[in-house]
Amino acid sequence: MILAKSGSPSRTFVPTETYLNATLVAAIAKAWAWQEEYKSGIAAGCYRTLEDFACEKRVDRSYVGRLLRLTSLSSALVEAILDGNEPNGISLRQLTKGIPLLWSGQA
Repeated sequence: MILAKSGSPSRTFVPTETYLNATLVAAIAKAWAWQEEYKSGIAAGCYRTLEDFACEKRVDRSYVGRLLRLTSLSSALVEAILDGNEPNGISLRQLTKGIPLLWSGQA
């Protein structure tokens, strides 16, 4: 509670706890960073294929492909995840296996 100069409460703040899914947040951040790195690497001639990129990252090409799918998430879903308000039970495995490309299908 914050007291105004008059001594009366001016606002009451109710603390709320939100659980941030650190795994999802980190995966989304990595996906966007990798997408930018891959695009600029293609333009610079560093990578010819996604497999070249995966080789440099020392991961399987299919993992890179699955992770890059996260860049297709709707902005509303990404915002919900970053706010800790993602749909109940959503997991990284679900998001990297079969997310609809159309944002309307992700709601």
